[in-house]
Amino acid sequence: MATLEEFKERLGDLGLDPSQTQSDNPISKTLEDFLNTLVSDMRQKLDDKGKTDSGALRQEITVTPIRVEGATWSVEITMPDYAKFVDQGVQGTTNSINSTSPFRFKFSKPSKKHIKAMSNWWRGKGISSLSHQYALTTILKKRGTRPTNFITDVATLDKWQQLARNIEKAVGKSISFSTTI
Repeated sequence: MATLEEFKERLGDLGLDPSQTQSDNPISKTLEDFLNTLVSDMRQKLDDKGKTDSGALRQEITVTPIRVEGATWSVEITMPDYAKFVDQGVQGTTNSINSTSPFRFKFSKPSKKHIKAMSNWWRGKGISSLSHQYALTTILKKRGTRPTNFITDVATLDKWQQLARNIEKAVGKSISFSTTI
């Protein structure tokens, strides 16, 4: 089985007419449909988990335009760096509600930077007092955060394999790949 990167490189070897415009290309159409559905499903999962307070994370999940250079096709789903913490949660410093996350808060006391990052979220919950925000962020760091799995449950190996089958169907050739998400 090939890696996802090798899969992307092999897409260019499927015998498509290079003079086709990207929008007419069956691989481009299949990829666009797949990625747009993936992003829509991630956003829906955030909605279902109630993780759309400011809406910033939800809106910043985007798909870059497909780039084709020779035999290499590339496209990315982009999102803020903190998305991985929302997806997998973070273990607390004590009495953690999440023991499975690879991420862990190191210190119970929040930094000024952490308070600032959380202040919009707290205000959205009706908590405007800085001292209350500090106290609640301290509790959050001690207990940790639960995972939403908005990426993990959506971008599954089964879905990537379905993409491969859809591309095979679109171009009439067999491909195989595996991926690590």
